[in-house]
Amino acid sequence: MSTITVEQALQLARSFRQTGQLPAAEALYRRVLAVLPGHAEALAGLASAGAGASPRPKVGRQLYYAGLPGEGSGWGVCNTQLIRELSKRVFVVTPRSLNDPTRFSDGPVFVPLGYDCSSSSPVRGTRNFAYAFFESELGPGAARNAGQYEVVFCGSTWCLERMRDRGIANGKVLFQGVDHGVFHPVAKVGRQSKNEIRVFSGGKFEFRKGQDIVIAAFRGLLENYPHARLVCVWHNLWPILLG
Repeated sequence: MSTITVEQALQLARSFRQTGQLPAAEALYRRVLAVLPGHAEALAGLASAGAGASPRPKVGRQLYYAGLPGEGSGWGVCNTQLIRELSKRVFVVTPRSLNDPTRFSDGPVFVPLGYDCSSSSPVRGTRNFAYAFFESELGPGAARNAGQYEVVFCGSTWCLERMRDRGIANGKVLFQGVDHGVFHPVAKVGRQSKNEIRVFSGGKFEFRKGQDIVIAAFRGLLENYPHARLVCVWHNLWPILLG
């Protein structure tokens, strides 16, 4: 990218996407990926531009997704994957930043929600949907916040039950699923023996992830399968959340 920076290419690609110039946007995203393979926004943008989708969604079917793709955090990854999948069905428009001044969209809006079903995005559209994750009891403001949307999807039946406890009747479960391009069986290589079992546990190290339960369960597994190994990815970039 000798004549244009990565950030300039991304800004220009966003502009092309929002004006329906998908081939031009796709070309710019490919230029970014040639320099930075695996760049989250470029990957999501490439999917949104229709690369690999068949048939390519009509520009007229538009959805404003009020969240930013990224990597290294739960919402960043979740946004990236949802944008990629939704882009196979509709033309997805994303904000340029978390401070995007856009407040209204002429189409439907999908909003990621934070604590107590609140949102940092001011965007509202002709129809409004949301997606919530939480691991503690909802506060008194949750019902009011959730009432701004036709449907509030949540990531588990536990979340749905907590929503109902707060009188939220417009909740539905939407499981994230598994990306089989990342998680899939592979040949057993590098094992100490053919009987070795490997158990993977991922998620940042904190109380709510239940690593203590994982260790206790694995200890029980070892009693019957002494060749088992526990493979952990528990790094936490935010030590304040360890408690």
